[in-house]
Amino acid sequence: MIQAVKNDFEGDARELLDKGFDVNTTDPKGNTLVILAAANRATRTLPALLAYHPKLELRNIYGETALMLAAYRREKGMVTALLAAGAKVNSTGWTALHYAASGGDMDIVNQLISAGADINAKAPEGSTPMIMAAREGKIDVIKRLLSLHADPSVMNENGMTALKWSLKRNDTDIMELLVEANATQ
Repeated sequence: MIQAVKNDFEGDARELLDKGFDVNTTDPKGNTLVILAAANRATRTLPALLAYHPKLELRNIYGETALMLAAYRREKGMVTALLAAGAKVNSTGWTALHYAASGGDMDIVNQLISAGADINAKAPEGSTPMIMAAREGKIDVIKRLLSLHADPSVMNENGMTALKWSLKRNDTDIMELLVEANATQ
C-alpha cells in the first residue's frame, strides 16, 4: 500500500482500501498514507484516501501533517482537498502557514489565511511565518503578512527576526520592506 501511495497508483490504493486496509497505517517514520500522498504529490491517490476518513491531524516523527507538506510542496489542489476534508489550519507548533510561507506559493498562503490561519503562529523554537518567509527570501509572502498586521519584530529562540534573516541573506528588498514596517532587529 505504501508503494501504491508513493507512486500515485490510485487504483491499487483504492483496491486495498476496499479490502479493509487501514487508511491510518504509518511507515517507520510515522508518515500516514495521507502524509505520504502529500509528500509524494500523489494527487490521484489522495481523494481515494480521503474517502476513507483518515485522521488528518496525525504527525510524522518530524511533526509534519499532510496539510503542512501539501502547502510546502505547493500543491494547491491537495491543500483544498485536505481543508475540505477537515484538516485543521492551526495547531500547536509548526503550522501549514509556516510551511507555505517557506514555499512561497501566494495562492496557498492566501488560501490558508482565508481558512483562518494564525499569521503570528509560533513554532516550538519561536519562528513565525514571517520569519520563515524572510529566511527563504519570499518577499510577496512578507508583503501579504505585513498587510494583515503580522508582527515583524518577533524573535525566535536563536535570536533571529525576519529582519536579521534578510540581513543574513543580504536581501536589500526585504530589508527595506521590513525597515519601512518598523521591524526591529
